[in-house]
Parts: sequence; structure tokens; C-alpha cells
Amino acid sequence: MNLSGIFFLAAMIFASGKSLLPAAEMRHTAFKQTEKTEQIEEIEEQEEFVEPRIGLRKIDMAKWLFNSERKIYYQLGIQYCGKPKNAYYERLSIYVPECYFETRRNKDGTYTVIGTKEVKFAPIYVFNIDTKTKKQHPDKKYSEASEEYTKYKRVVIRAGGEDTTDFKAALRYIQWNSDLLPEGAGAVYVYGENFGGGYACVLGLTGNLWTYREKLEAIGAVRTSDSVAGVYAINPVLNFERTSDKKLDTKQLEYSIDRLFSMGEFPIQTELHATAMLGKPSEELTPSAKAMFEKEYERSVRKEFPGYEIEDAKRKYEEKRDAELKGRFDTRKAYADALNTLTLVNWIEYNQWLQTAKIVDMDGFSRLLRNTGADRKKRKKIDAEGLENPISILQEHPEARRARYWVVRSRAIKPLDESAKEQDFVDALTEANLEVFFDLKWN
Repeated sequence: MNLSGIFFLAAMIFASGKSLLPAAEMRHTAFKQTEKTEQIEEIEEQEEFVEPRIGLRKIDMAKWLFNSERKIYYQLGIQYCGKPKNAYYERLSIYVPECYFETRRNKDGTYTVIGTKEVKFAPIYVFNIDTKTKKQHPDKKYSEASEEYTKYKRVVIRAGGEDTTDFKAALRYIQWNSDLLPEGAGAVYVYGENFGGGYACVLGLTGNLWTYREKLEAIGAVRTSDSVAGVYAINPVLNFERTSDKKLDTKQLEYSIDRLFSMGEFPIQTELHATAMLGKPSEELTPSAKAMFEKEYERSVRKEFPGYEIEDAKRKYEEKRDAELKGRFDTRKAYADALNTLTLVNWIEYNQWLQTAKIVDMDGFSRLLRNTGADRKKRKKIDAEGLENPISILQEHPEARRARYWVVRSRAIKPLDESAKEQDFVDALTEANLEVFFDLKWN
């Protein structure tokens, strides 16, 4: 309670003809009243956050917050549709690097934008959806996740949402405010991961698509464009069943291995090392590791090379483990040979002169996945029911304004059918004459 509140309480006591409370009792009463006031204020803050405005307003350019350490102007809790069905989710935040704004400081500590600075290159706008579930919560405080992009001078938008329609409404709101933002919010790219990657793919294929018109009108979205320039999807959740038995493209896998080797001879940074697959290093192989070698020998090496013994496999493993504990292999070829040792099958050949890898046995790569646990671990199935089928959209709605540039990145250490499913999607994008880069990452 502030001083005026305390004075008001004292005046009421005098007016009622009662004597003043003892000092200790007075302090206790004041404390309880202060605690109650703070609880009321907390409830009011929550109500203020979820209470929708009447109508829709543009960004208030006199209410910017500033992160002085990161040099970022930002705003939180901006309502992006006029008739929200869930006012908690349907809000966005925006993060603008200092280099784009001319500002003056207000008395309350916020900043007013008085103009935009001239820059050599127009800023790229990143619409970031990184949710692992169907819903993305809006930012309640400054998001450190935005710094992944603001450090490269990107303007970042992070919107809460429950479905594709919400994210489209947020994209429209940004376009509606383009006259206030640096360089007119021209090129917007959607960056999504996991379920957010699935949303990103759908948004990239449904720009200004008429089938969303009724839903957008229902939540009071602005009548402007919701198309995007590009999509960057990481491990996207894709809602379609594979209709072919086509396996993962070997050339794509070889290309990704070449990229892995070119980054340096440090396998300890990836899952492709013995100490990650077989537990903590020790003087003796663990029973589970020994069982693995015995099992593999029984099925493969012993039949092909009858003279080999389990001890030889143990020696190779220990040599490889010792090299890893030093932090590196001497050559990239030595690392490729070690990968073969892990599977006891020569599935990869590395040409040290051309610095290229060639897969000679895909079954050996599958064995590597089994050894890393990629095929053994029980994975929680992701319910993608809330997402549209991106391949169906490509086939059925050529009239939509599609994103021109696409990057799809997936993990190499995952079941082959999952990677092949992403490749089916990439093939469909390529057949639609879109520019696509598909990459398998190893770390």
C-alpha cells in the first residue's frame, strides 16, 4: 500500500471516533492490506493481458521497450485480430534491432520511435514458430529465442496461436503495419521447428488462399496479404502418409556426410562416436557392448571372415575410443573407417583425395541407426491432426501464392522412413518449380 492509502486508513479511524491502533498492530494491518493489494494487481495484470481491445489498433510507436544489453527494441502482447476466439493466444511480440530505429526516451522508461534509419540492406523479417505442440504460447516477457535471429539484424515476430488461421492473421497484421516498420516489412520468412515447422510449410503453400477467408473474417483478421517469401523448416511435422516405397536418396545422405566431414574431425560433437553409443568409456567393454559385438559377428562378420575373433572387435573399439577421448581423428578417412568399425560392416568409403564419401551399403547405415538407438527408442507419436496435408495443398491449390525459397533440415540420425517422408515433400516442392535446399544434419 502506498502512503496515501495509509493516510486514508488513519483518517477513517479518526472519523469513526476510534483510537489509533497500536504501532505493531498497525504495521501488521498495513502488511496484510499490501499483500491483498498485490494479489489484486496480479489478477488485474492477467485480465489486462487476456482482455481483447474493442476493434483493432496499429502498433503503438510510443510504447517500445528496450533491451540495452542486446540493443533490441521490442513490444509484447499486441493483439493481432479484432474478434479473437482466444485472446490469450492471439497476441504477438516484435523485436527490432537498434540499428533500424531513431527513438527518444519517454518519462516512463519506454521509447517513442521518431523515424527509421537508412541502412545498406533492407531487414529480413523472421516469423518464428518453434512450438513442439499444436499451440504456441505468446511471449509474456523478452524472448531470448529471438536473439538467434536479431544478432544477424533480423526483425523477429513471435505470435501465439492455436492453428494456421491464427498465424495467417498475425502475418496480415504485420503487413497492415508495414508503413510503421523498417523498410515496409517487405520480405517475411517463416522459421519453424517440429510442429512449428509443419505450420511453416503450410503457411508457405497457402498465401492468400481463399479457403481461409471465412475463418479469417470470423476472428477479425485484417484484409491484406498473408503470403511469405520463404520457409525454413527444421524437423517439420508433416501430416500425410507415404504412398510410395521410395527410400531415402543415397546422394542426399552422401552430401550430408561430406558436409559433416568438412566441419572438422570432431566426432565427439555428434552422436556418431562409440562412447555415445556404448556408454561411458571403461577399461573393459560393458556386457551390453560385448553382447552387441557378439550378435553382429554371429550375423555377419564371422560368416565372411571366419578367422576374426571377438577380441579383434574389442581392440578396434578401444582404439577408436582412445582416439575420440583425445578429441579428434587424425584424418577424415580415419573417422570414416571408425564409423565402419561401429557397424562391423564397410558401409561407407571415403576418398581422401576428392574428399567425398560414398555409401556402398545402406543396410550398414541402417545398422548404425540401430546402434545409436534411433530405430529402437520408443518415440511419442505426434498427433498432426491439426495440420493440413502440404502435398495435397500443392496438388489441389495451384492458385495459392507460394513461398519461393525453401530450406528443409532434418536429423540424419532418425528412422529412414521419417527422413524419406520429408524427402517426398521436398520432391513435391521441386516438381512445383520452387527453390528447395534439403539438408540432413548430424548434430
